[in-house]
Amino acid sequence: MINQNRVVEGDASETAILKCMETQTGNVVKYREKFPKLCEIPFNSSNKFQVSIHDLRDPNDPRYLLVMKVVTLTLTRQCEVVLLIVLLN
Repeated sequence: MINQNRVVEGDASETAILKCMETQTGNVVKYREKFPKLCEIPFNSSNKFQVSIHDLRDPNDPRYLLVMKVVTLTLTRQCEVVLLIVLLN
C-alpha cells in the first residue's frame, strides 16, 4: 500500500513523477534497485532535459532502458515526429 500522505521534498514536477511511479510500480526504492542507473546527464537550465540509462537485468534481453525528462517545447522543436509509447501493466 502506498502512503499518499507522505511528505516528498523537491519541486512539483519531481514530486508528481515520484507519486505517479509509486501508484504504478509500488515501492520506488525497490524499483530503482531492480533497474540500476548506469549513467546520467543531469537536468540543467540550458539543456532543459535530463537523461538516464538503466540496466534491465534481463539475461534474455540485452537492451537498456533510456529515461528522459524534457521540457516539451524543447523536444518538439527538435523533432519532426514524436512517437510516445506508454506502457502500463
